[in-house]
Amino acid sequence: MSIRCDFVRRWGRTARALQGLGGALTAPAALSLLAVTFPEGKHRIRALGIFGAVGGVAGTVGVVAGGLIADGPGWRWAFLINIPVGLLLITLAAIHVVADRPREGPARLDVAGATTVTGGLLMSVYALHHAATHGWLAVSTLGWFLTAAGLLVAFVRIEARSPAPLVPLATVRHRPLVTANLTNFLAFGAFFAFIFLGSLLMQQQLGYTPSQAGLAWLATTTTEFAAAATAGRLATRLGIRPLLITGLSLLATGMLWLTQLPADASYTTHLLPAFLLAGLGFGLCVPSLQIVALSGVSASESGLASGLVETVREIGAAAGVAAVSTVLVSGTGLPGFHTAFTAIAVLAIAGMITTAMGFRRAELEQLVSADSADNPPTVADSTLSRTPTA
Repeated sequence: MSIRCDFVRRWGRTARALQGLGGALTAPAALSLLAVTFPEGKHRIRALGIFGAVGGVAGTVGVVAGGLIADGPGWRWAFLINIPVGLLLITLAAIHVVADRPREGPARLDVAGATTVTGGLLMSVYALHHAATHGWLAVSTLGWFLTAAGLLVAFVRIEARSPAPLVPLATVRHRPLVTANLTNFLAFGAFFAFIFLGSLLMQQQLGYTPSQAGLAWLATTTTEFAAAATAGRLATRLGIRPLLITGLSLLATGMLWLTQLPADASYTTHLLPAFLLAGLGFGLCVPSLQIVALSGVSASESGLASGLVETVREIGAAAGVAAVSTVLVSGTGLPGFHTAFTAIAVLAIAGMITTAMGFRRAELEQLVSADSADNPPTVADSTLSRTPTA
């Protein structure tokens, strides 16, 4: 797909869509593979911590590499560089990943559910982007939002009647999974909006070159990786809930710091503190949310849980960028950036609220203690459909 993006411009959008499809298939499969390979216990926590550390820094590493590539061989190499990486990963997967056991009975695909939820989410994100240029109350914007709402309502009705639903409605009874995904949506929306906005700020307002802007993100990448690598151990000692609240509060603090940015801002004095705080806070959140989302989920449901986690992340990131973009274009110059960073802080604070209200302390203690034990209790054998709300 990267070859097509480079050489066939008129098919560029199609190729990018196929890239997104490939990523949508790969990320949940990788996370589900960890959940199936490692039974609930300290080894799964360690594996999810490593996965979260690597996955969490991927976005900022891409920004760093993208800036260097844009100033170096050119933007086309941002696509071409993926080819050897993809071939290497395909080879490693073919060698090391064990084939799944064949399913008993014929597999059913919920085509109607997949079509309506995909269309609804796509229309929702497009409506946010459309609002940035046409206004929130424009007839066309309202039309896109109504279309999205109609498709999502249809999805819920289809799932309620389907013999093999794409997302069983009983999933909403698994409180940790639902709360983790809601917090995921807000956290990824805030962080990737911060990456997007910070890159624009440095290049449009502060005069950074693409390479300089890319290298500036190394501070965020470093602290994010360090925090994510230790989050698993901290979760078993401190608990998921305080760890998430701490991480989101650090992210919000970094955004509020940027609302005071002067026109002659220097990197060391004005940008670096916020970049460090944001990386540290987001790094604490990513593995913690993965751990709690996959805790108490049976092996047969791990694919569903992993798919929900990755889907909500991607939609949250896209929606966060789109929403903050509408805030940015409503202002002018540096004050517009200040307002947009305030909006990102609001997203992070909203994530703190969902964490505080949605996660029950006793419930999390049970899940984390099960994950940290060598012989976890029977919660590991439960399914989403049997997990009670309380």
